[in-house]
Amino acid sequence: ARFSIPVANVFGSNEGAQLCSAATDVPDPRTRARLFPRDGDEGWTDKRTANGGIYRLVDLETGERITAPGRIGEMRISGPATFPGYYERGTFNRANFDGDGFFSTGDLFELVEGDGGCRYVRFVGRSKEIIVRGGMKIAPSEVDAVINAHPAVLEAAVAPYADPRLGERICAFVVTRPSHQLTLEELCAFCAEAGLAKFKWPERLVPLDRLPRNATAKIMRRKLSEMLAEPEEPLAAAAGR
Repeated sequence: ARFSIPVANVFGSNEGAQLCSAATDVPDPRTRARLFPRDGDEGWTDKRTANGGIYRLVDLETGERITAPGRIGEMRISGPATFPGYYERGTFNRANFDGDGFFSTGDLFELVEGDGGCRYVRFVGRSKEIIVRGGMKIAPSEVDAVINAHPAVLEAAVAPYADPRLGERICAFVVTRPSHQLTLEELCAFCAEAGLAKFKWPERLVPLDRLPRNATAKIMRRKLSEMLAEPEEPLAAAAGR
């Protein structure tokens, strides 16, 4: 704002995915920070992604193309910047490509209504990170975003822990700001105020000095899950769900 320089939001991968939300296409900075134009969606527009590719969103269970909001799908990509496969023993492993030549990225997105139509896509998370609680699929990044907005939180992330009845439950790992504390009860009340569905609320809270990250600064959710002790009965504040 000080120098009148708009910030662009970019999503990409080494395998060839690249989306860009720029001020020319998405003037509102809050929208630009969380959504991407639907450019490149095969069958919806003639526009391509930022690197000239196309993609489709596919239901992971049925393989059905997703063309309407309200459903989460895997992004599958194709185009001149898409890599030929993982190099193994003198050849390319193309096991992650479907019959139409689209690469299965493992990145989950959903279509979002806005500006008079279904013009945007929103990144939800990685398919390997999806938490399944009693058959309900929960994207950790959605819960992360809510928890990180709490004024007492410096940084936070959620991870699953095993449960004999529901399969998985959610634990919040929280680094609080200096001189701040946070209880599970307070965190659940904040989730309620934010409108987060009750089945997505964390049922355990573990305070940390810092979150474990890999060499590229990505949060290591598997490491968080490994930190948890044996499954325990959820705390009273989170019970009854």
